[in-house]
Amino acid sequence: MERYEEWAQYARELSRPPKKNKEQSDQRSKPQEEGEAERKMSAFDLEDWALEYSTYILSAGILVYGLYLAAMGSELAVLFLLSGPTGLVATWIGNRKFKLRYDALTYDAPESDTLPPATTTYS
Repeated sequence: MERYEEWAQYARELSRPPKKNKEQSDQRSKPQEEGEAERKMSAFDLEDWALEYSTYILSAGILVYGLYLAAMGSELAVLFLLSGPTGLVATWIGNRKFKLRYDALTYDAPESDTLPPATTTYS
């Protein structure tokens, strides 16, 4: 699994423009050459989007269905009205924690191989 993740990350990076060094970032942006794009889509961008946002969509759908059931007077509505928002909040927390941990693991220190001091605590 680790080899696949390394390969997938490599494939993601192939579609992104190269990082600019300090000299290039200090210069004013030059017009793009013909056919050069700001950012190309990789094969994994749709997968990343689906994994991140499909749970939000599903939880919102459950909430809407709960509202529909509540309007119809069903006693089951309360289950959907609790599950929908719980799913939205849990997904947001999970995505945020993942991004914080991912950023900590992929932090590219300019002159050092060490990570910066931890400023965020994980529970």
